[in-house]
Amino acid sequence: MPSLKVNQALSIFKEVRNRWNYVYDPHGEDLYVKTSNTLKLLEQDGKLKGDCDDYSITMAGLIKAIGCEVQLVRTIITNPDSTLTGHLYPEVKIGKKKDLETIAYLIKNELFVEESKNKPLYFYQDKEGFIWLNFDYFDKYPGGKYPSDVRVSVLKV
Repeated sequence: MPSLKVNQALSIFKEVRNRWNYVYDPHGEDLYVKTSNTLKLLEQDGKLKGDCDDYSITMAGLIKAIGCEVQLVRTIITNPDSTLTGHLYPEVKIGKKKDLETIAYLIKNELFVEESKNKPLYFYQDKEGFIWLNFDYFDKYPGGKYPSDVRVSVLKV
């Protein structure tokens, strides 16, 4: 049985992902917004907004606040025109391989039934055998497809 914290993290994903409005940084700039600032914007107009790093920082801050372990992964995406784009996404530590079956059941049969229908769960297994579930913005469910297999760097939050 997954911990209450992991269940809460899944709920945070749903709430943040459903309210997120993707807004690009100004051309030529890379701005990083703290979780507290993003939440202040939510108070002002009821919207969560920003680009991939703002989403990842907000998701990491909220998930860390409930006591889960989270990390931010920096990657490089190859675009259809062969140009490269930097990207940042969060991963949440859900436990060991044995815990994955229960998490998969919750995602596929209770919390994200339509969003995950006929789709696999994507995760990263570290050297110690811990499973980190992808919480990226690109899919509408935790464990969605990674935008790239490249892991440039990882920051434990």
